[in-house]
Amino acid sequence: MIVLPLASEKGIITFEVQFRDADKRAEILQADKIQLPASDISIGRVHLGQVSQLDLYKNRPEELTKLIRKNAAYDQRVKVIYLTTANYENTEFYDVYKLPLPPEKPNFLVDFLYGFLLNDLRLRVPDKEKGKELSFAKMGMPAVVNEEIVNDIAKLKEESVSKQDFLYRLKENGYEEQLEVIDFLNTLSFSPVDNGFFSNHLMQSLREGLQAIHDTRRLKSMQKFENLASNNSDYYMNLNTMNHIFYEKPLWFEEQKIYQKRTDHK
Repeated sequence: MIVLPLASEKGIITFEVQFRDADKRAEILQADKIQLPASDISIGRVHLGQVSQLDLYKNRPEELTKLIRKNAAYDQRVKVIYLTTANYENTEFYDVYKLPLPPEKPNFLVDFLYGFLLNDLRLRVPDKEKGKELSFAKMGMPAVVNEEIVNDIAKLKEESVSKQDFLYRLKENGYEEQLEVIDFLNTLSFSPVDNGFFSNHLMQSLREGLQAIHDTRRLKSMQKFENLASNNSDYYMNLNTMNHIFYEKPLWFEEQKIYQKRTDHK
């Protein structure tokens, strides 16, 4: 499970990030009808596990996306991919997902996040899920989405006389990449994790407890988590502003309403 921690005035809330259009098929016995091994990806008749060592892409998610795009290009009839998870613990069952293809045009941030989500699903033990934290900074977000770029795009929007004029200005000024990132983010689901809200009061209590027993290791881990949530929130604010500029609504609008309801009761 990919988890995105975000900081707010009330504390830290964690969200699960996944494909909005993911279709979980069923638990299937290995070597059953689809004849696709666990932790593999099928593109049409091509099983990536047969043509490439997928473990090589475990820490290179953008390269996994490129591999999928390359193989999908050979068959124009292919519209989706099928992905299998690792086996359930102590069984030969696994889950199968039908997932969208990556966008046709390469984009490093999009390719990284698409491959990152695929790797998480592909290597997941379904009945033994662990949260893997997503860092916008480690994705390379600072070079693509920052306050200066957001202000530039906002200025272009103000100067545009129509939607087509705005899109033309984006292309002329080299900001198509930002629109592609926003469009991809809008294909993702962003849902609050159960029991994933940590109020400021709770965080302070935990900090004081760890300080009292001089547990420096957990204090460092806690500080790292808080810093990650704070940094992610800064980038999310820029992404949210860009979504407003492009589409006149917040990023992940429906999920924001759920988040607001949950934190209002804390």
